[in-house]
Amino acid sequence: MNILRINRKRKKRNKKLNLANRLLLIIILLMMTTLAWFTFSRMLDAYVNLHINSWNVEFFLDGEKKETPLDISLEGLYPGMEDKEINILIKNSGETGADINYTITDITMFGHTYELVDEPLTDSEYYILNSEPTVEGNISTYNLINEEERFPFKIQIENSIEAIPNPEEDETKDGHFIIKATWDGTNDELDRKWGHDAADFYEKAERDGIDPGAIKFNIQINVVGKAREGYEGP
Repeated sequence: MNILRINRKRKKRNKKLNLANRLLLIIILLMMTTLAWFTFSRMLDAYVNLHINSWNVEFFLDGEKKETPLDISLEGLYPGMEDKEINILIKNSGETGADINYTITDITMFGHTYELVDEPLTDSEYYILNSEPTVEGNISTYNLINEEERFPFKIQIENSIEAIPNPEEDETKDGHFIIKATWDGTNDELDRKWGHDAADFYEKAERDGIDPGAIKFNIQINVVGKAREGYEGP
């Protein structure tokens, strides 16, 4: 009887110990999970804040802030004209640099829509051959229109490929996005053809009250922030 009573007491004591051990284990697991989530949250928060606050790139045209995509319109084109230029200022008031690239869409010239292609089209004359940009230092130069046998005018795009951090607003550090148009008037045959098209277009634009932009296109400027030097993420 005494032995049975002792065994019962041992079993009750073991059950209490097992329950206490389980509760302790649960508490430890909860503490570890909470600590791990807190640590991860702090790391994630630091990572997100870094990339939100690291750069702040804005675009300005004639002192007015612009959002992309930008609608570019070149007016008053004719043979022998003075060169035309649209200068978009790139300001980065953040603490780290940002890469700049862009995409061109919706090209129209004198009322006709043109397609930007890598090979000449066989079923349409309304195309522009794509070309590779040249890069020198922080400047990329791209000839959007530079086919002397087809067009008497040229359109060139020159842009900074990096928006340099400039929190002190030093104007010498600002980047640029420049669209240049030239029509020197030295190709008589093409000048007559395109000059006639230009005159017809401007007359129609004035008569119908439409946008007089002879050459128009859309530019989507993309900004890709750089991570801080030495930072590899959480």
